[in-house]
Amino acid sequence: MASNSLYFLNFKTDKKYSTDEIVNRLLDIDNDDRFIINDTTDTIVDGYYITYVNTKELVFDEENELLESKVLKKNIIIPFSIDISREILDIWGKRNYISKLLIQLNILFNHEINIDPININLRNVVKRLDKSTIKIRTIKIDNYLLEKDIIANCIFDLKNHSNPCKVLKKYSENLVYITLSILNDLEDSFTIMIYKSGSVVVYKYREDLSQDDIDIIREICLD
Repeated sequence: MASNSLYFLNFKTDKKYSTDEIVNRLLDIDNDDRFIINDTTDTIVDGYYITYVNTKELVFDEENELLESKVLKKNIIIPFSIDISREILDIWGKRNYISKLLIQLNILFNHEINIDPININLRNVVKRLDKSTIKIRTIKIDNYLLEKDIIANCIFDLKNHSNPCKVLKKYSENLVYITLSILNDLEDSFTIMIYKSGSVVVYKYREDLSQDDIDIIREICLD
């Protein structure tokens, strides 16, 4: 199953920018990396950051019938979205590549920008789950005092539980992660896993998600 890591960050600039001004900044990059703009509205800039890494791979030389180790230049594509009205930056990808994107943003905005991770409060997430379009699948808890001198660390499978929200609220103080299915016409559309560390894993390609799907993820995760 395809999966993507999603990170939410605060995106605060020292002065107000329109989406057109943000686009102009992003397109002013002067190295091999690139920003590709996919879509814009009055408040949102949606696009891709293209960066490159060198990877060492084994290549078969047919002429000499030899295996050779070669360094190849590989492009990495990182989807992102900037919501200037909510001052939120969404980034999809691996953490080490995301750091390159953040460095580029700081350079392009002359370091007059503050980008900080948004911590997801799982207790608040729990309060937002009383919806028929969301199905609770599994939860993990740790450091739960089961009884004197017994601390529980375990995973609960709640897919077939009659009242999963009740169980979730009972252990809301000890949650490590929650796995949810987002339903579309009463069928599973996609699954997300939300960690108390703030990261979100979405089990569907970013390109296969509609804007409504992304809005639902934001509504669940963000206060």
